[in-house]
Amino acid sequence: MTLITKDFLKTAGIFCLFLLLQLLIPLVAWGLSSLPTFAGTVYNIPGGENATFGITIPAMAFSFFVVQLAFVLLLHFTGWVRIKLFSGKSANFGFSGMPIFHFVGVFVVLSMGLQLMLLPLHLDDGNTNTLFKQLSSNIWGVLSLVVVGTLVEELTYRAGVFQLTRKHLGNIGAILLSSLLFALVHGNLYQAIPAFFLGLALAYLYLRTEDLRLCWSAHIANNALAVLAFHYAPLAHLGEQWPVWQQVGVGALMVAMGGFGLLMKGSLLKRLFGRAKR
Repeated sequence: MTLITKDFLKTAGIFCLFLLLQLLIPLVAWGLSSLPTFAGTVYNIPGGENATFGITIPAMAFSFFVVQLAFVLLLHFTGWVRIKLFSGKSANFGFSGMPIFHFVGVFVVLSMGLQLMLLPLHLDDGNTNTLFKQLSSNIWGVLSLVVVGTLVEELTYRAGVFQLTRKHLGNIGAILLSSLLFALVHGNLYQAIPAFFLGLALAYLYLRTEDLRLCWSAHIANNALAVLAFHYAPLAHLGEQWPVWQQVGVGALMVAMGGFGLLMKGSLLKRLFGRAKR
């Protein structure tokens, strides 16, 4: 078996395991819901004509956490995709907190700008926000959405698909492929369009260091902000009452600022507060 065949088969396997994960979670939740430990508010399944299948929110949240964690451990300990946080490759200023804060910040600005630009299209989210809002009411759900879920996606699409295919497709081809797959699995245009562009940015951050320190941190911050928006209405409805030109204009400005910040060779904060060279 040639190296290219082996790498693409491994890529396909990781992607298929990720899809299987999405089917396994509700099945595990359904089984756990009958246990007294997981009694609670019934989890509403959007699009199911108010059918709930008896799945409770605690059971669904815990299932998300446990199944995703099992997926991470499976990938890491089988050697398919290892969790690597420190590759030894610097973010151009050496490893310190400043570059991470900088890149995380500009990534969040980019993400918010994309959301503002898409507001005039009134895209259907497929009720995913309803699902995630229910999960965010439980600590296991919050950990899944913000920490473990983001690690699963970074291992699958950046450390997995991107890293495995870049030697055969080149950096640009691998970035496009991983971002396209990342967008498709979101299942609706409301999430898929920004996911594609954010996937480009996350793959670029992975490429900078060849480890998860930047892309995972940025992904965590983005999802944490989304969870916060579920419980803080002004953030959730930011820009909705603005005229279209303002939504698009402010959004485009934020996207430009975020994109410029990502492409910088180093951290702006480090340059501002670091000692001048003599």
